[in-house]
Amino acid sequence: MSKIEKLFADAVGLATAFDENFIELAKVLRELQDEDTEEFNRAVEKSGVGSRKAYYLTGIDRAFSKIPVPKARLKKIGWTKLMNLAPHISKENYAVLLKQAETHTAKELEAILRGEEVAEKKKAILMYLSPADAELFEEVLMGFGARRSGRGMPNREEALMNAVRWIAEQKG
Repeated sequence: MSKIEKLFADAVGLATAFDENFIELAKVLRELQDEDTEEFNRAVEKSGVGSRKAYYLTGIDRAFSKIPVPKARLKKIGWTKLMNLAPHISKENYAVLLKQAETHTAKELEAILRGEEVAEKKKAILMYLSPADAELFEEVLMGFGARRSGRGMPNREEALMNAVRWIAEQKG
């Protein structure tokens, strides 16, 4: 079995237990990407990881393979936070950034990395909407100040609260 074939097989195998194996998967995907981008793309497709996540993982491996930190600590932090840290991490700042990742939520960490203050703990609300209701929801948010950015609305919470406050004023 060639090196490329082994990397391909390892990537597909590790992806079956993503949460437990993401550090190892990141390393294998990065090696495969460096060796043969066509096989990297094929492994990503076959494993079901998805190209966006695969590129995040290769970025994690590139950033954290240079940092002297136990893999168990990185696993405990999780791939989402590591993905956010990867563009910012260095040998000079890793101790502080890893501590922040361990003591903050992913959303709070994103704010910290943007240089914002993390004020109070916030509550997350998950909603499941039909396609028609989701479209209406987005229209309302746009009417109350939300802006599109790619596939998302980065200021959706503020727009939603503008709508809620407006409704409360109308009732009160």
